[in-house]
Amino acid sequence: MSLKVSGNCVIDHSESALYNLKNFIESGSSSLLINESNKDVNLINITMIDLPTSVKYTYLTDMTIGYISGYLARSVLKDTHFCRLCKNELISDVENNDLIQIRDFTKKSLLYPSDKFKNVINQMFYITKNILLNFGQANIGKILILLFEINIEVCTICPKHDLKCIIFEKFKNFFLFTYVKNINKIINGLDRNVYKSDTLKELALIYCLKHKRRN
Repeated sequence: MSLKVSGNCVIDHSESALYNLKNFIESGSSSLLINESNKDVNLINITMIDLPTSVKYTYLTDMTIGYISGYLARSVLKDTHFCRLCKNELISDVENNDLIQIRDFTKKSLLYPSDKFKNVINQMFYITKNILLNFGQANIGKILILLFEINIEVCTICPKHDLKCIIFEKFKNFFLFTYVKNINKIINGLDRNVYKSDTLKELALIYCLKHKRRN
């Protein structure tokens, strides 16, 4: 699975949430540097999340999350130069994902995530659903990383690599890239679905319909 940046979104400066697209995709750092003057405001606006002990998904969704987890595991391991200790944390020898089996044409390119790592990915997906309600805020990337830090426990044994930091950063980048790519589809008229729980996608659809009529 490969990800390629396919260009920036077209931004309607009259819509504040769409105007923040550039800001939220470029924001965020695992160092959690928050401007001191806005520190209290940012923390107040962050919603604390009560993570469930387990999340039930459909078979297809579970396989898809496993596939994404395998992709992210490979991306993380590249940063650690495929460290043996880190690999033991992220990868499983059990080939129990049908989607990975179907997609792994060479039998070498795709990885099967460990249950521990997949559970971390599940928790991060759960948090991103909650943060969709706050896409009007600035510094979404930083807020996302902070929510991961507060709510998710990642215990690692490698003394050389900050595996938790790398995992959080990789997932944040993956989520923001994928989300903005989906916004692009709506803006370009390729997705006309209605997303009542997602304000930014609603604004993107309004933007698309308004500008398509002009053309």
